Amino acid sequence: MAWSKRARHGAMATLVATVVLTALSLLWLWLTSYGEAGVTPMSFLKIGVVIAIVWASIGATMAFFIVMVLNKNERLDRR
Repeated sequence: MAWSKRARHGAMATLVATVVLTALSLLWLWLTSYGEAGVTPMSFLKIGVVIAIVWASIGATMAFFIVMVLNKNERLDRR
């Protein structure tokens, strides 16, 4: 399936938003919990990986639907 310019833009915007939200989540986690008693670097790394996986899953799902909706709208516009 060939992607249009709008579909590529939608996918790229979703990728950027996913990376930004992942970074903000990890920053918030770092500022609120790192260095407290019982939080080791390894435990921070483990929960950070889980957060990154969850955000990546959300971003991939949203990108899929955004691209599909944009492609459908472009097919309807051609009629």
